Amino acid sequence: MKKIFCVLVVGVFILKADISQTWDQECKQGNLASCVNLGYLYQSAQGVPKDLAQAKSLYKKACDNGYTPACEAYKVLEIQNQ
Repeated sequence: MKKIFCVLVVGVFILKADISQTWDQECKQGNLASCVNLGYLYQSAQGVPKDLAQAKSLYKKACDNGYTPACEAYKVLEIQNQ
């Protein structure tokens, strides 16, 4: 049972790393939802190292281009002074 759990945990980290690369490419191509999703990964350290400055930058990029959910996420980090 422990082996199965370990395999599942490793699999989840690999999937998150893969999705972060996908969202990074999509964000660079102008997919604002992908920018927000990638920002969340950086904010919560899921599959990538925690980087609040990067998360904030991604949220700001999407917000500046009119993606409202990104503005809310950006404001949260601003309020938390991060």
